[in-house]
Amino acid sequence: MNRMYEYDVIIIGGSVAGLSAASFLNAKNIKTAVVEKNLQANGICTTAINPRSLDYMKRMGVINHIKDYDTYFKINGVKTYGYDGVSCKGFYNHDRSYLNYGHCLPREVVNNAFFEMVKELEYVNYMAPFLIQEVTHESDGEQVSVYGKYKKENITLRAKLIIDAMGRGSFIARDKQLFSYDSNHKRYALFCMFEKVSLTEPMFHIGTNAVVGPGYYTVFPVKDDKVMVAIFLTEEVASPQSYLDSFIKSSSFALSPYFRQAVQASELTSVGPIAFRNKQYTLEKTLMIGDSTGFFDPLTGEGLTQAFITAELASETVINYLKQGNWDRYAESYERRIAEYKTYSVGHASKLQQLLKYPNAYNRFIVSMAKNQKAADWQTCAVGNIFSQQERTSNELWEILVGRKKK
Repeated sequence: MNRMYEYDVIIIGGSVAGLSAASFLNAKNIKTAVVEKNLQANGICTTAINPRSLDYMKRMGVINHIKDYDTYFKINGVKTYGYDGVSCKGFYNHDRSYLNYGHCLPREVVNNAFFEMVKELEYVNYMAPFLIQEVTHESDGEQVSVYGKYKKENITLRAKLIIDAMGRGSFIARDKQLFSYDSNHKRYALFCMFEKVSLTEPMFHIGTNAVVGPGYYTVFPVKDDKVMVAIFLTEEVASPQSYLDSFIKSSSFALSPYFRQAVQASELTSVGPIAFRNKQYTLEKTLMIGDSTGFFDPLTGEGLTQAFITAELASETVINYLKQGNWDRYAESYERRIAEYKTYSVGHASKLQQLLKYPNAYNRFIVSMAKNQKAADWQTCAVGNIFSQQERTSNELWEILVGRKKK
């Protein structure tokens, strides 16, 4: 027996991007189905949350579902380390409506909070595990259908639009060969948790040295004495665990004194290459969001911010299309808006990544920001996606560094 259900929108993928889109659509009374192949979507062991992402999570009510939320560290900025150990501190000092701190939370905690949030949404049906067998477009071009199995039954879901929130695993994008790896920005990542780490500052720590350069490392405090360690390399290593063990003990690792009693508290995750591009962000009656639009670099939570921003833009597009029709018009607008967001969100970070290839220049850059607190704060807010498209440019930073502009 095949059961059929009608919706306005079908979201494929029940991770942060998909559930965020569901929340935005629910606020406008849009009847939505979310299908997820696992009971709950998975992810890496922690999630870095910058102030802009935290603002989204508060707006959606996700924070209300995080148990013992107040016991997690409030991270008030970024401390950056150069090749020779020189460092600078930048704080989330800004005049925007966002908070002036962020967090690093266990991914399981974040996923559970989103899962609890979606259960409260009146117009959203979360269906998991849902095993998709086929996605088709009706001959009239006005309907899309998703066929699959849910609770051992054959199910057909019909809607006017699909939102693809499957990330790099998107079979829709792969079938159309939309993904390509970024040959100019190869990154292989190692992730794991450590405990008994005695960090004294509640900041996102980002650095490089002769061992990982032109890659970099991050150390993010989570809770109590637990931290998330990530290393981003330009080449894949043969033995990730041995590499990590050696790195933590290395004298060139600026934070090694804080790791003297450290104990690895999770299995090491090794992934890569992580940077990839998507040739386009829409297909017929389909909008790509989150990592389905491509991925550049995580730094201090840009991946999460991308999930929220693209989910919000897609939801606005859905609402406009359902009201007024004219798919071509709104698909073109969505393509343009995502491309503009990608340009400014990736542009500044890309220049920083290029600078990592030149140790002396990178060290001078860190020294110059250590001497100019306004510049260090601007850099921290820029990486945290706090500034607008017009403000988040390297020229803005240069104007502050040379004293021509005050922030």
